[in-house]
Amino acid sequence: MNGSSHVVFGVAGAVAIDSVFHLSGPAIFGGSTALTGALVAQKAIFYGFAALGALTPDIDNARSTLGQRLGPVSKGIQHIAGHRRFFHSIIGLVVVAAVIYGVQRGIGLLLEQTGADSATRTSATRSPASCPASMLRRGWVWRSSACWSATSCISSPIA
Repeated sequence: MNGSSHVVFGVAGAVAIDSVFHLSGPAIFGGSTALTGALVAQKAIFYGFAALGALTPDIDNARSTLGQRLGPVSKGIQHIAGHRRFFHSIIGLVVVAAVIYGVQRGIGLLLEQTGADSATRTSATRSPASCPASMLRRGWVWRSSACWSATSCISSPIA
């Protein structure tokens, strides 16, 4: 199987799982959620990492799509672990999924915090009742078109 086949099957699996469990956020189609830039970014990060995760089983082959881009790293893994051993096992799947999920979550939190820091200076405050409950539990309040940190709302002037 070549790299594009890995990506197709990985993204198809991610779509199937996401349609049931909504791991990348609320559904865009058929739901009552408004389409925002943040939701599109969240979906793009999720599906981008699903495609990357689909390529990782062949990281231990220096001639694979990912192996060609990683060069010496892939050759080293192939030399130490061999081809189709660790990365083609259930343990390898769990380890790779955990790493990819952690990186994906970290990027999402970083983007969320960066957006919050830059937008709090110019946004007007709305009622916290309009903020999603998941954000309120984390101490966030509604600011303009997104939720921002309660501490920055207190310290920033209201426009």
